[in-house]
Amino acid sequence: MEKIILSFLFLCFFSNIAFAKAYFADKEKMILKSDFIAIVNITNVIFIETDKQYRNQEANASVNKILKGNTENNITFFVPCFFPCAVASVKKGPYIVFLKHEKNKLSGVNWGLSYRPIKNNKVEWYSNEDTLKLEEKDFVEVIEDITEVIEKQKNRNNLAAEERIDRTTGRSDVCELHKVHMQKVKVTIVYGLPPASDEEERKYFDAKKEFFPNANLGKVEGGCMPSLQKKTNIYVCPRCEKERKSWLKTTGATEPHRYRPPQK
Repeated sequence: MEKIILSFLFLCFFSNIAFAKAYFADKEKMILKSDFIAIVNITNVIFIETDKQYRNQEANASVNKILKGNTENNITFFVPCFFPCAVASVKKGPYIVFLKHEKNKLSGVNWGLSYRPIKNNKVEWYSNEDTLKLEEKDFVEVIEDITEVIEKQKNRNNLAAEERIDRTTGRSDVCELHKVHMQKVKVTIVYGLPPASDEEERKYFDAKKEFFPNANLGKVEGGCMPSLQKKTNIYVCPRCEKERKSWLKTTGATEPHRYRPPQK
């Protein structure tokens, strides 16, 4: 019996350490990992297993307000409880939930911290940015905190997407043909398979390579697979721009529609 008890304590102790490092996330990480964050009202809870001391739950809830992600007005989510040292459970009532899509169902992203009950307009919430310690805070304050973190993450994602591909990186700002300094210009990235070029377009691109390699076409190719990035920087040579306009006037040609520069 003594060996069994010691084994159980050993398991709990080291399981708790493992989960603290691997599964209990701080506030920002929990919000980042969540596919879906919402204020919900849990209307029904059932225990999936009936023959275990620590039983997994399945909860039905109506969605009152979505803070992140998209879903139906009514959701069902799984409340996992795999180890006695990481027990998570919910009851009927209002909650803020932090969920992820896993194996075709919603479940918590951060064990018991995934389900924050709302009681008398108060919520047990992170006491500061870098700790797992919780303290009672006003419901409105918690929602504002969550919203602020989500917005910060959106801004970081947008900035990262914007900077992910910069067509001026590693390039000289001197035109290789006209030997003059070029201007950095922001243009749209076009995704998808470009249409097959006809003879007119081939003549245009051959002329571009020879006479105006750094003209502004208004758009650049981004590849077949769409990305979050919508804009990028390119260098535009003023002499190339003049040559492009001169060539178009002389030949009577027009830019390919897909790359046509914006009209001024």
